[in-house]
Amino acid sequence: MQTSTSTQTRSQVRFVVEDRVLMVIQGNHRPTDASHSAFLQFMRDHGHEYDAMLVFSPGGTPDMVQRKKMVEVLNLKRRPIAVLTHSKIVRGVVTAVSWFVETPLKPFAPEDIDAAITFIGQGTNADRVQRNMEEQIRRGAPNL
Repeated sequence: MQTSTSTQTRSQVRFVVEDRVLMVIQGNHRPTDASHSAFLQFMRDHGHEYDAMLVFSPGGTPDMVQRKKMVEVLNLKRRPIAVLTHSKIVRGVVTAVSWFVETPLKPFAPEDIDAAITFIGQGTNADRVQRNMEEQIRRGAPNL
């Protein structure tokens, strides 16, 4: 039985593929079900368009139901994922999710973006990937 989340603030997830990296910008709150579902569907349908994922989250994480669905999709695509965050909660969720996926997944502080880019195997494109991600972060996610 699913409980109501109407009292919880939800945010959108914004994502774009640039230089074969799926860049994901999460808001401060849990993603809406619609936004998270659209993101997962994009991953299913467009997995051939990206080789790695770079995620930024100031504090929002998928809820338990969303994480379960995400793990299923991540295990289909198996792309390395780096998550940029200062949030201890997000770092903990990333670590917990990493136990259930068969893909490299690791949190990094946003100022360690160079290490994150190397982790996802994009070191040769580091400058361009970093500029693209910083632009995506500046644009932000709705309801950040």
